[in-house]
Amino acid sequence: MERVLRHHPEVRLVFGAAQHYDERVVPPMSKAAQFLRWCQEKGWLGRYVFFLDWIPYDRRGPYLLEADVGISLHDHPLESRYAVRARSLDYLWASLPCVLSAGDELADLMKTHGLARVVPPRDPCAVADALLSWLDNPPSREQLARQTMPLRDRLRWSVVVRPIEAFLREPHMAPDAPHARRRALHWIGLRVENDRLRSEYAALRAHLEAVRRGRIVRMLNRIYRIWGRAFL
Repeated sequence: MERVLRHHPEVRLVFGAAQHYDERVVPPMSKAAQFLRWCQEKGWLGRYVFFLDWIPYDRRGPYLLEADVGISLHDHPLESRYAVRARSLDYLWASLPCVLSAGDELADLMKTHGLARVVPPRDPCAVADALLSWLDNPPSREQLARQTMPLRDRLRWSVVVRPIEAFLREPHMAPDAPHARRRALHWIGLRVENDRLRSEYAALRAHLEAVRRGRIVRMLNRIYRIWGRAFL
């Protein structure tokens, strides 16, 4: 934001909320509190950075239509590759140019259709460059809507649930199900056998330790020590 503001002092960063509306579901997050303190110390809160109250989902449309750029940033754990982020779908609905972290399929699709600049996780310079590229040459919403229409049609709810609907009408096993089942049973058998051997080994060690500490063995050890030898 510091770099963006040097070129576009009119820019304002708006968060939909600072925290979840129900703290019993999602407790306050330390990073959010840390960022709030940073904004206050810098004098940015209420000047360049704004936090709204929690916006009900059915009222978010006007905010998205009023915005200039949407931003959704995240780290790159394994989950990212399989995530479908609702915020990105909202940007697609609004034909809102956006900046997204790399690592998930939806970001790649939106980049392909010209709606997103994709940046590496934890790279503030790349984020600033991406924001400036949109702000310096703001695209037409109408043009973006035409570009993304094929993707919007692909991701409509009525379309994406068709494979699930078809499966529910005619459920069937996957072609590789028998092979997968045999492999699973094989590994389960190995695990059971491994657990059995571990248990027997532990019992044997306990038995030997009990023998070593037994009264007869102690007496034999005394005798052997007298003879200058050790029994156990």
